[in-house]
Amino acid sequence: MPLAKIYSKLDLHSKSLNLINKYKDYINRKNLQILMTLAKILKKANRLEEAISHYEEAITLAKLENNLKDEALGKFYIASIYLEKGQPEDALQYLIEYNDLFKQLFDKNQDNGNTKQV
Repeated sequence: MPLAKIYSKLDLHSKSLNLINKYKDYINRKNLQILMTLAKILKKANRLEEAISHYEEAITLAKLENNLKDEALGKFYIASIYLEKGQPEDALQYLIEYNDLFKQLFDKNQDNGNTKQV
């Protein structure tokens, strides 16, 4: 970020903004990975409500990035927690959302001519 400040002081605001936006995208990707990992660890520690909360945060970031794969995975993991907690109705809702996202991801890959497995 110091370089962005230097650009700004030199009245190179466009360069400064471009650099900050690239940095922000990088940080969001890293934060998403951190949140998913933290949620997995919390689940293993049987801190299920905290795990759900972190998965929800990760899903929000994934949506902002239009990252269907991680959004779908977050939904799937939350569904598995609800099943573990004996709440099948809540799990079903997340599984339906997971299924819808998975279909979108599959369709997107088909449209791009990408036939590798999702």
